[in-house]
Amino acid sequence: MIIKAVFDHENDFDYIYCPENINIPKSEIKELFYNWIDNTNEEHPFWYYENGEPIGKCYRGDAIVYWLNKYIINDKDNAKLLDSYSSKNLDYDLKIIL
Repeated sequence: MIIKAVFDHENDFDYIYCPENINIPKSEIKELFYNWIDNTNEEHPFWYYENGEPIGKCYRGDAIVYWLNKYIINDKDNAKLLDSYSSKNLDYDLKIIL
């Protein structure tokens, strides 16, 4: 499955490959990703820290790939970032507006 992750506007997006056989419904990917990335108790490489406290996040499709591979995919076939800041017009199966 190809995911088109849209960021600040329709022309700002990444393409992500994700295996079809994930253990959550496609419709829940965005919500579960947000729950994970916004959880201040969760250590991940996408936090900005000030005085030891997380104060913000900086991420693109790489964070979705990281989350999918670490927490969602139970297979040898991993998610992959296909194209970041893409200018391509690829076919996709799921569009997530972040």
